[in-house]
Amino acid sequence: YTQAQWSRTNGPWGGYAFCLEQTSTALLAGTADGIYSSVNQGQTWQRTNFVNGICSDILYFNDTLIVAYSVPSEDTTLSITSFDNGITWSSPSFISVSSFTTRNKLHHSGNNIIIESNYKYYISIDFGTTWFTMPIPYGVSIYYIDFSENYLLMSALDSTLTHFGHLICDQ
Repeated sequence: YTQAQWSRTNGPWGGYAFCLEQTSTALLAGTADGIYSSVNQGQTWQRTNFVNGICSDILYFNDTLIVAYSVPSEDTTLSITSFDNGITWSSPSFISVSSFTTRNKLHHSGNNIIIESNYKYYISIDFGTTWFTMPIPYGVSIYYIDFSENYLLMSALDSTLTHFGHLICDQ
């Protein structure tokens, strides 16, 4: 890592990239103007028609893409899923009513997907088709969340406590 070389890319232009994801065929950047794609390591970028909103996160694994995005005029957070590396997409799935935040971050373990949105947490056990509010320990403001092998790790913002639990949603 000490020998890393950085080079500036040619965009995407028009704002900040809130997230980046490398797929088997392209580099994707989520922006306030949707998703941009580069098939040549960032030399050129094309706006995609994947979402009509502000893209806050992109999750890629095994040719599956899940995108979290917000539509500020509707005050909602939505997700879409592709099982074929972005060729076809599901209809948008409602996650929550919330004002826009770039903090909507996706995490996955197997079929289970968790998104954090405005300090609330939602889980999907069907690759983002449906979402459910995820219970968290009472009175705890979560600072960090991650999970693996259906185990959940939550670190509290207002204390030094770390919570660890098993998710009962195996598919």
